[in-house]
Amino acid sequence: MPPIGSVSRKRRAAVVSPLRSCVRFAAHNSPVVDDLLARVRAETDSILVGYSGGKDSAAVLSKCLEVFKTVVPFFMFIAPGLPMFERHFERVRAAYGVEVIQTAHPTVSVALKRGLYCKPRWSGPVLKQVDVETTIRKRTGIDWIAYGHRASDSIPRNAMLRRFQGFDPKGRRVYPIWDWSMPKVWGYTRARKLPLVPQIGGRRTSGVGLTVKSIIELHAASRDDYEALRRMYPDIEAVVARAHRGEV
Repeated sequence: MPPIGSVSRKRRAAVVSPLRSCVRFAAHNSPVVDDLLARVRAETDSILVGYSGGKDSAAVLSKCLEVFKTVVPFFMFIAPGLPMFERHFERVRAAYGVEVIQTAHPTVSVALKRGLYCKPRWSGPVLKQVDVETTIRKRTGIDWIAYGHRASDSIPRNAMLRRFQGFDPKGRRVYPIWDWSMPKVWGYTRARKLPLVPQIGGRRTSGVGLTVKSIIELHAASRDDYEALRRMYPDIEAVVARAHRGEV
């Protein structure tokens, strides 16, 4: 007889299996997603996808490929040439037959102008997200951009997405999965076996940043990727050295 308060394996499976089925069903049947993308498709057969290699942008890329004739994902890097991303883009190319355009993240202009982990070497203005979008739109000739932003990401993002209801015609942006929960996104990506960038340090996000924590985790997880980051930001060595001394 199982201890009081425990749940038998058979009973637990009976509860979990229907929940998993519901997640899979919900992920594949999303009238909000279909409606939002259909509204864009009524204007154009081409769309850009802000792509990070994480679960949210992977789900949006998959959905857009079902609807649009031409889909161009673009990736904003902190430093170019990190092996984990290059390998991932090869997987995306093999899976979907699309090339991921790469461009610098606005953070790069801030880092190079202020000399964050490097000597200052940018004399131009600090770039914003809209500047990157303008460049990508001119480069591809495609106006509409799909993003994987979700209302549960943060309070400011929740307010923005609820105001637009996932559709921003003035900004030519659409947020197809804005009302999806994290379990729903994971259910969709796993059911479709979508390629994802490896997560670093057990975090829920897949990106590489310039925070102390991100640098230390990257150094511990992948020395090749750390070296690629160090080539652009040589002073991150000091962060790792302090971490080894237990100072951070």
